[in-house]
Amino acid sequence: MNNLQAADGDDDGKLRELAVWRRLMEVCQQYEAAYQRGERPDLSQLAHEFSESDRAMVLDELERVQSELANEVAAAKPSIDGRFVVLEPLARGGMGEVSVARDEEFQRDVAFKEIRDGAADDHRYRSRFLREAEITAQLEHPGIIPVYARGEREDGRPFYVMRLIRGDQTGTLHEGIRRLHDPAQTPPAEFAVNLRRLVRRLIDVCNTMAYAHSRGVIHRDLKPANILLGAYGETLVVDWGLARMLDAETGKANAAVHGRDTVLTEPGESPGTSGIGTPGYASPEQLGLHNTVASPAADIYSLGTILYSLLTGRPPISASDSSTPQQLFERVNAGAFRPPCALNPLAPPALEAICLRAMQTDPQQRYPTTTAFAAELERWLADEPVEAWGEPYSAKVRRWLLRNRTAAAVGFGALLISIPGLALVIMLQAGHARDLGVRESRLTAALSELRREQQQTQAERARAEEQWKRAESREQLAISAIDRFRAAITDEPLLQNSGQLAELRARLLTQPIRFYGELLQQLQAAETASPAAAVRFARASLALARQHVAVGEWPRAVELLTAAEPLLEDMLQVAEADSQLHRDLSCLLALTLLEQGQISDQRRNAPGDAESSLRKSLKILEGLSQKLPATELATLQALASEVRSSLAAVLGRNDRPAESVPLLQEAIRLREQFAPEPEQQTASQLKLADLHVNLGVSLAGLQQFKEAEKEYAAATAVYEAIEKHSGPTAALNYRRAGVLFNQGRLLELQNALTQALNDHKAALQLRRSLHLDSPSVHEYRIALLASRDRVVDLQLKTGAAAEAIQTARDWVEDSRKISELSPGHLEYRIELLDSLHTLGHLHAVIGRPLEAEPSYREALAINTEVRQRESINPVRERNHAELLEHVAQLDFHHGNFMAARKALEEAIPLQRNWIKTNPARPLDGLFLKQMLDTLARCCDRLNDPEAAAAARKQAGEQ
Repeated sequence: MNNLQAADGDDDGKLRELAVWRRLMEVCQQYEAAYQRGERPDLSQLAHEFSESDRAMVLDELERVQSELANEVAAAKPSIDGRFVVLEPLARGGMGEVSVARDEEFQRDVAFKEIRDGAADDHRYRSRFLREAEITAQLEHPGIIPVYARGEREDGRPFYVMRLIRGDQTGTLHEGIRRLHDPAQTPPAEFAVNLRRLVRRLIDVCNTMAYAHSRGVIHRDLKPANILLGAYGETLVVDWGLARMLDAETGKANAAVHGRDTVLTEPGESPGTSGIGTPGYASPEQLGLHNTVASPAADIYSLGTILYSLLTGRPPISASDSSTPQQLFERVNAGAFRPPCALNPLAPPALEAICLRAMQTDPQQRYPTTTAFAAELERWLADEPVEAWGEPYSAKVRRWLLRNRTAAAVGFGALLISIPGLALVIMLQAGHARDLGVRESRLTAALSELRREQQQTQAERARAEEQWKRAESREQLAISAIDRFRAAITDEPLLQNSGQLAELRARLLTQPIRFYGELLQQLQAAETASPAAAVRFARASLALARQHVAVGEWPRAVELLTAAEPLLEDMLQVAEADSQLHRDLSCLLALTLLEQGQISDQRRNAPGDAESSLRKSLKILEGLSQKLPATELATLQALASEVRSSLAAVLGRNDRPAESVPLLQEAIRLREQFAPEPEQQTASQLKLADLHVNLGVSLAGLQQFKEAEKEYAAATAVYEAIEKHSGPTAALNYRRAGVLFNQGRLLELQNALTQALNDHKAALQLRRSLHLDSPSVHEYRIALLASRDRVVDLQLKTGAAAEAIQTARDWVEDSRKISELSPGHLEYRIELLDSLHTLGHLHAVIGRPLEAEPSYREALAINTEVRQRESINPVRERNHAELLEHVAQLDFHHGNFMAARKALEEAIPLQRNWIKTNPARPLDGLFLKQMLDTLARCCDRLNDPEAAAAARKQAGEQ
């Protein structure tokens, strides 16, 4: 029951509600167990598995459970100050420690901060702790955590209470920066968007600090770890332990800053604030390197260092850059850090300039206020010139032209019209009034100036056009180089064939994705909606989509192709008919649709989408064939042949061979007319032979067995000719195995099962060898699966059950061997999972269900792992439901009724979801009924008659 699909259907509302409540009870039990262990799972994450309409109710229930648990824990502990009960530690720093506490007056969880035991008797720490509480309490701003209360413990240790923010650096800007510069979490195509999002957060920090400065407070320890990012747009500045009140007259901190007060973080500790700032983020004057005390300019310097971290992923100066504290101080004092663009060439120059100005070692050279710093960031976000960056003249012209393209065109036309008009006015005035000579000379001078400006404008325009042409040429060279790199990696035998190097191969294939992602961002930012721009965008999108396909990222490839399609269609409406540009757009649209159709067909998840895309592509190519010159017609025919072949494959797989035959016959005719270059001769012949094989498959589907045999023979003749000329290759063996496989299918249709089994065994032997030699080649694996399925099926049909079991065991051993070579490669784990699942099925089919148990349980464990590592995959969810059902049946047989019930209650929602979202097939409904029947029997054994009755009622409705 591996690939079943089943009927759409709506569940009864009450039954659905019952299922939701059952699952909610399980989640509540899981949360309670975790709470008792000291863990605090995120309630929103627990509610995420429920439908959107149920989440509010689920969250309310989970919050109620959380409150009850907190009250139970609180009841068992003594209260502090008659109001607060400390529940659990949350975080610990150099001076204080924070715990989760229960505020019994308002029945809420709060953050309870108190001075550490070792620091309680140190008047410096105590003074600093009390100052932090007082300053934080005085600052009432959305960007600062509110203080609710303060007091002293019985032993005299001070404490204060704040709004609870859970987690240790979870949701901080520090973590956001790490994710921004981790390609695994932030794909290159999303870098610019996420950078802008974090810059907006930094603006929020600037606004918070502007408020603090207006209240006479400087922070002195601004750094990414001290900025919390809420899930709903909150940006909070925390840890005011080093804050100082400003002197009202001088605007300086009212406590002198001396270098000897600075305490560097010890090795192995996280950067802290045990002194007067964190090295790498603290200003020179904070570290005592200037004869000045800290002022708001110190916070502006720290904001600049945070912007530096946004651009580079690291602080400008860190303790690891210097062997001694003195060397580190010298580097800070000299401003000896690498510019952001030196570490990240993609850092926007304007942002770099803002960063460097804020980080000037002389406080007078920085931005005067945090508001001015925020205004610069706002200007950058709005794509306006920033004061810190001397924007090149070409950038200014380009910015103005992009924003005022119509006005520029009209103005230039008016300039050309006005020049002769001015000359005419001058001649009339000279002929009729000598006393206007002075005015004439002025107008003549103006005319000359206009002409000079016109010439200068034309020269600059010519230079700009030349630069654009050079940039486009360099871009095309880069694309060609990247494509050659991809082809080299794809075709490199060592990388292709070695299981140990599978992860390296995938990593290398991922490298060009960043290039194409950046290229698309540049095109989107720099180009207007013109046909020429659409051509460039579509080419880059197509290349990037193919790159994503190469590493198995199908959804991203589909997303790119789907975005390019409407753009090309729109540009075709404005491009001049029969022009070269119109033909280029048409070919690109046909290629984009072809790629979409092939991806949909390979994924086997949307045959209707595949057919639609391929038919649209074919229609475009047929229209083009009537317009192209003879020199370009041959290439178009080859492309049309490929589209017809892909469309025929889709139709054949959907039991429509009568429609696929004429498509393949026409594809063969076009391919035979195509005269390739000598170096492409072999590849062209292989494609022709593939067409003969595909035509044979379609003819076999129409019961035209002799005609199908002729097509297979024609393909075999081509393969033999190529092998005689070039020698045996993996590509030839792959195709030979394909012919043997299809010949076996042809014999099956004629009920010659023994002969068919022999052909399938021969195909299996070839394909197994290819797969073991080149496990990373996806096509080899898919072909091998098909051969194994046919061999096992025929072995069962011919009474060779023991041989079928051995075939499945061989598959498990092969898969395990390949998986062990590269355990991190997800596709290999999935292959092992499928092989175990199949072996378990075979044991069950031949009447040995208990022998299936080890295979089913191992398969279930692997599938659980796979579901955690990959995005939601409907087929994987359906298979998980099936494996849970198999294990539940075994647990029921062993008398483990509670384990069986839990497995079934997890499986049933997955099966229901599959039925709702996939085409109707009766077996899926029957399988769900079987699950419900078994669940009812489990409930009977567990003395739960209500649950048993509900399960039987649902089963009766299937």
